[in-house]
Amino acid sequence: MFHYVSVLFKILLASLMAGAALSFFGVTLETIFGLIGQTPDSMIELGRRFIAWAAPNVMLGAFIVLPVWLVTWIFLPPRDY
Repeated sequence: MFHYVSVLFKILLASLMAGAALSFFGVTLETIFGLIGQTPDSMIELGRRFIAWAAPNVMLGAFIVLPVWLVTWIFLPPRDY
């Protein structure tokens, strides 16, 4: 678990440093969105539509995947760490 937290912290730190460097050179989210022909509001709406589509499909798939994983996990021989 510590490894995952460490990796997440490193990604967040690298993102902060990259964002600070871009901000120093005057690059903003609005300019990047403008380059791809989007606005912040349209990107938020796109994210909402994606979540509205993905959430029911993830839940539906979980009804199959989780029981199969649980049965497999129960019947696998124990591993030595």
